Amino acid sequence: MDEIEVLENRIGYKFKDKKILEQALQHSSYLALKGEKSYPGERLEFLGDAVLNFVVSSEIVEKFPDADEGKLTRLRASLVNSKNLSKCASRIKLKDFVKFAPQIKEEVKSPELLADFFESLIGAVYVDGGISAAEEVIKNLIDFSKATDAVDFKTQLQELVQKKYGVLPEYEVVSEKGPEHKKIFEVVVKIKGRMRGRGEGRSKKIAEQKAAEEAIKKLEKRG
Repeated sequence: MDEIEVLENRIGYKFKDKKILEQALQHSSYLALKGEKSYPGERLEFLGDAVLNFVVSSEIVEKFPDADEGKLTRLRASLVNSKNLSKCASRIKLKDFVKFAPQIKEEVKSPELLADFFESLIGAVYVDGGISAAEEVIKNLIDFSKATDAVDFKTQLQELVQKKYGVLPEYEVVSEKGPEHKKIFEVVVKIKGRMRGRGEGRSKKIAEQKAAEEAIKKLEKRG
């Protein structure tokens, strides 16, 4: 049994076109060594991200019929994030199948990169077998019982901003109101120098979480 068949058995899907799966597992550094200038895996990652969000959204809407939009967003975010997706990738030992340049061996262990390859894998399943196949694989690999609406908005925003802009969000306390024992902090979060969210709370941490939540909503509306 070759390594492609091993991975297919682990995810519960047989590819009609094995080349698509191979492309999903090739890091840009590996392709650069071969003189390639295009990286199909990045396109598959883009697709996989969209498919994951769609399938997970559909599933949690069905599982939580009374949840409002805010709760549904938090439930989805608890499943579709780098930490959880990297765990899914680790369970099937996805990194063992990834091809990369020797000099980035340590980087491949990072949760962010493992999550990226998991998205590429889902994108490959979608291209090869359509939405039904992708849905089945996602349900096989993601534990929906772990969905929770207790989401760390700062972590969620950081992942979103790093992926979209390649920078980190910056938080700033702009005011402190009230007596020392009942102080209210006002915090803004900036992305590339532009204010994207504002929040208030009885601690800096609470205010930062609220600012991050507002920023996420604005970014998601912009698409």
